[in-house]
Amino acid sequence: MEKDVVKDSLLVTPIGICLNFYEQSNNFIFVNFNEKRIKLYDNNRLAIVDAAILAEFPNEDLFPKRGESLDFTLNGQAMSLRGKRGESATVWLNGEEADIHASIRSNDIIRVVPSTAGEKASMVVSKLPGYNGNLTIKFEESEMILPKLASVNGKLQSAYYQIQDGDVVELMDYYTVLQIAEFMDVSAESIKSVWVNHEKAGLDTKVYHNFSVSFEMKNA
Repeated sequence: MEKDVVKDSLLVTPIGICLNFYEQSNNFIFVNFNEKRIKLYDNNRLAIVDAAILAEFPNEDLFPKRGESLDFTLNGQAMSLRGKRGESATVWLNGEEADIHASIRSNDIIRVVPSTAGEKASMVVSKLPGYNGNLTIKFEESEMILPKLASVNGKLQSAYYQIQDGDVVELMDYYTVLQIAEFMDVSAESIKSVWVNHEKAGLDTKVYHNFSVSFEMKNA
């Protein structure tokens, strides 16, 4: 603008600096991310994920989270079941649902709803590997079907028991004579003698699949 300016090398440097600053200043854009105004350098490849990173949106809230795992011991072996996967983050761009890698431009309005955690892992005794459901024995010449039991932390539980974190589970492939009596609602005091596979036995004798059992009652 000045007509008497000397056009030499001293003039080139400050002009170059000014032009470079002007170009850089115009390479930035502003977007609204979850109601927060942020500034990004525009490299012509900007996506929602870039805005999320700059806004310090937690990375774990972008992708599905697994529910808590279930850890327990089965027949002396450590078991771990993974929780279910949750839902991915929901992403909105200018009021329309979008992908996290969708391109963005100046003044875009971005809203990201955090991802969710899935359900905690769960297991019941009846679904455990190796659980076959029932034991069949012969009692007094009649077939009797007994639901298989499990010992959990030293206590007997049914097939419907919901396993808890840290449980120690042992699948039982037998009943004791006393347990058979309790299943039949027969009191131990009323039993005079017991035979298992035609041999005299006691109330603590173990009875396995296809064994035969008979009682002699005191009032018989």
